[in-house]
Amino acid sequence: MDGKTFDKRTPDWVKVDPAAPWPRGGKPVDWIVLNAAVNSTAHLEEKEGNQLVTVGNSTEGALLHWLFENGVLYQKLRLQYPPVYQVHFSSERKRMTTVIEYGGRPTTLVKGAPGVVIDLCTHYLTEAGESKPWTPEARDAVRAGLKAAAGQAMRTLGFAFATLPAGTPADADGLQARKDDLEKDLVFAGFVAIRDPLRHDVKEAVTRCRDAGIDVKMITGDNIETARAIAAEIGLLDTPDAAVLTHDEFTALSDDQLKEVMPRLRVLARARPLDKLRIVHILQAQNQVVAMTGDGTNDAPALRRADVGLAMGISGTEVAKEASKIVLLDDAFSTIVKAVEWGRSLYENIQRFIQFQLTINVSALTIAFLGPFLGIKPPFTVLDAAVDQRDHGHVRVDRAVLRAAARGADEDETEAPRREHRHQVNADDDLLHGGVLRGGDDGAAGGDEVRRLVRGRQRPESRRVGIRGVERAAGDVLLHHLRAVPGVEPDQLPLAHAGP
Repeated sequence: MDGKTFDKRTPDWVKVDPAAPWPRGGKPVDWIVLNAAVNSTAHLEEKEGNQLVTVGNSTEGALLHWLFENGVLYQKLRLQYPPVYQVHFSSERKRMTTVIEYGGRPTTLVKGAPGVVIDLCTHYLTEAGESKPWTPEARDAVRAGLKAAAGQAMRTLGFAFATLPAGTPADADGLQARKDDLEKDLVFAGFVAIRDPLRHDVKEAVTRCRDAGIDVKMITGDNIETARAIAAEIGLLDTPDAAVLTHDEFTALSDDQLKEVMPRLRVLARARPLDKLRIVHILQAQNQVVAMTGDGTNDAPALRRADVGLAMGISGTEVAKEASKIVLLDDAFSTIVKAVEWGRSLYENIQRFIQFQLTINVSALTIAFLGPFLGIKPPFTVLDAAVDQRDHGHVRVDRAVLRAAARGADEDETEAPRREHRHQVNADDDLLHGGVLRGGDDGAAGGDEVRRLVRGRQRPESRRVGIRGVERAAGDVLLHHLRAVPGVEPDQLPLAHAGP
C-alpha cells in the first residue's frame, strides 16, 4: 500500500475489522480479505482437539487461517458473494480468477504470482482506498518489497480486482465468451508474504541423502529469490558452482547443454510440469535411476516416466497417485530417506543370504562331483548331508540354510544408507515444508511386507533367529519324511536331536 509493507510482528500491522458490514469502502486490506475468502477452493476442517486443518492448497489455507485469526468467517463471505464465473489456478497462468456480483456490479478478483498480477494491472490502490495509475516509482516500491520477502524464504501472493463495465454479462456462459476482457485494467490491491516453515527434519534428511550418494534437486513454482533462500537454508547450495535456474533459462538450454548443467543443477524455480518430465528424460539418458515427486494432475507424465514416482498422499490428486508407484501418506521428504535406509538393509541382507548359501553349497557340490572323477570315494551322500550317524547316532539337521537365514535377518544398519548408490531424487518444495509409503497396485506379495515395515508396524528389531529351536523343529519334520520312506522301520530311525 503506497509502497509500504507491514509486518505481523510489529505494532503497525494492519488490523481487519470482522464486524464491519459488506460491501465495504474499498481499502486495500478489504479487497485482500474478500479475495482470499471468495477467490479460493480451499477449506478449513476441524479435527479432534479443536485443531483446524487445511483441505486443499496450503497457500490458500494459510490465508483462511489468517482470516480465522481475525474473526472473519470465510464461509459467510462465500455465501454472500458466490462465484459467477471462475478460472482455476494453473502452472501456465500462475493465477486464479473469480467473478462475483459486488455492489450491484460484476467484479473480477485475481490472485496469483505477484509478477504476473502486476503486469496485468494498470492502477494501484492507495492506503486510503483511492485508485491511481501505476507509476515507475510505485512499481519499483512493490517489487522491492517482494524481493525483500522472497529473500527471507517467504512465499508471496499478489491481489488485484476490477469492476467490470456496464453491460457485462452476469452469467457464466456470457462471461466465458468474454473471458479475455475479464482481466483488463486491473487495480493492484497489494501482496501478502507467507512464511512456510521448513520441517525440522528436512535439512538432516537432505544431508543423509547426499551422504548416501543420492543427488537432490528442488523443483518449485516459487520465484527464484524464494527458491534460492529455501535451498540455502536446507544446504542444497553447498558448492560455489551450484546452479539455480528459472523455467525460461531451463527451456532455453538444448538437451546437450542441459546434460552438462544437470550435475550442478540444484534448484529449478518457476517450474512447470513438463519441466519435470524433461528432467527425468535427461537423467535417464545419463543412466541415472530417477525418483520424482509430485502432487498435481499435470505431474502424472513425469511420475509415470520416472523409475520411482512418489505422489503426495495428503495434498496429491488421485491422478497423481494412480500414476505413481509409491504414495507418501504424510507428504514428508524424510520418509523417503527412511524407505531408502530400510530398502538398502533388505537388499544387503539378501546379498548376505545368497553369499552364505553359495559358499556352502558350491563347496559341497564341487566335492561331490569331483570325487568320482579323481577316483576318490564320495565323502558323503545326500542322506549324509542331513544325518550324521557319527554324532552319537543322532539326526543333525544341516544348519547352512538356517545360518544363512539368520544372516539375512540382521537388523537395519544405520550406515547402510550412507553407502554409495546410483539415484536421483527430484523433490517438490512441498515435501520440504510440512510418509509413509504405500506400494502400487502391481506390487508383488512381498511388497505388502515392505509396506508394513515402512509404516512402522513391523520394523525389524535387534533380534536373531532362535537357531536351536528352529533346528529342533526341522529335525522333527525330517523324521516325519523319513518314516514315510518304504522299507524304513520306525525303530531303525535314530532319536531326533538338534544338538546338545
